[in-house]
Amino acid sequence: MSVLDIWKRRLKDHQKTMTKYLKYVLNDHFVIVCLFLLGALGYAYSETLKTVSTEFMYGRIIAVLVFSSIIFIGKIATLTQDADTIFLLQKETEMDTYFKKAKQYSLILPLAVIAFISAAMMPLLVATSTFAFTDWVPFFAYLAVLKEMELDAQWMKIKQPIKKERYKLTFLVVFLSVVSSVFALYIHPLAGLVSSIVGSTLWYLRIGKSKQVFRYQWEYLIQKETARLKLIYQFINLFTDIPALKGTIKRRVYFDRVLKQIPLKHKNTYLYLFSKAIVRGTEYSGLVFRLSLIGVVVVTLLVNPLLNVVMSTLFLYLTGFQLIPLYYHYDNHLLSVLYPVEKKQKLSAMQAILLVLLVIQSSMFMVANLLTLPFFVSIGLFLVNIIFSWLFSRFYLPARIKKLNKG
Repeated sequence: MSVLDIWKRRLKDHQKTMTKYLKYVLNDHFVIVCLFLLGALGYAYSETLKTVSTEFMYGRIIAVLVFSSIIFIGKIATLTQDADTIFLLQKETEMDTYFKKAKQYSLILPLAVIAFISAAMMPLLVATSTFAFTDWVPFFAYLAVLKEMELDAQWMKIKQPIKKERYKLTFLVVFLSVVSSVFALYIHPLAGLVSSIVGSTLWYLRIGKSKQVFRYQWEYLIQKETARLKLIYQFINLFTDIPALKGTIKRRVYFDRVLKQIPLKHKNTYLYLFSKAIVRGTEYSGLVFRLSLIGVVVVTLLVNPLLNVVMSTLFLYLTGFQLIPLYYHYDNHLLSVLYPVEKKQKLSAMQAILLVLLVIQSSMFMVANLLTLPFFVSIGLFLVNIIFSWLFSRFYLPARIKKLNKG
């Protein structure tokens, strides 16, 4: 079997796995949240643009920062495995064909993201400068050239044995991206395209040839691929359980005082267990933290009270919905079957812990709203979020669990 056949087989298996999980990610709830989020951000963006003019000097600066950053979106998908350090080592001279295919495949999704973000930046550039919407074409072209070069730098780094040299490669890509962005935004879009092509040509003449000198650093290569897949699985794990993703437990002594506030009574058995899973289980605490942080950023940007309350309740709903699997967290534990705890106590505990978490998240949103909205408006939005949190935990949660149990 050639290395090209190995790539095709692994790519097919990878796409099959991702397709299987995609139906859980693109469920009705997540799609609705994304549509509302994009709509709200789009509306807030358009309203903000109405207040700026060509005198707004930060438009191009923002664009330089954004354009220089988005080329680093996306890692090279090598699809390598632990056993490759033994079984593919003998085929190392043929592996360049394998990684060329990996690089080509890894370019597809980043280019789509770059196209979307660069297009989203055009209204700001048109409003604050003399650019036209047609200038998006050379902007996207130079960013695509730089992204292709950045992926080649990632390929080079998995063959570079010296850590310091890897940093130099990263710095060189950053430098070229900033220079090209400055040329494109402060001289002419075509100047940025020419700069990126010249930089890419010099890159392949000088750096690209050195790939033939070094051997693949297999341990580093597999380490980077494992980290890449872990990020993907962590995102998918927000929607469904991932067998390939192993959860971790952290001691977190500083939360012991919080757990001690729960009275040691028979009826509080699951309340204590669920609280401990939230505090010490990385997947649950990380989920709440990430959604809360994103929600805070979004509600801070939305000064329209109606949009604000829509987005805050959507984030509360998304947080509550993704925490429902916590109800089944201890079901495979033998003692949870043997210990005489009624199911209604388990449900009550789940409702209580979920309500507390949603109220905490609502409080974070209120603090964020106080920065941009009047005091009484912020309090009003907070009360709406509290009511929603109570309705979600009191009525939606039992109905959802009942439906899941039947399914």
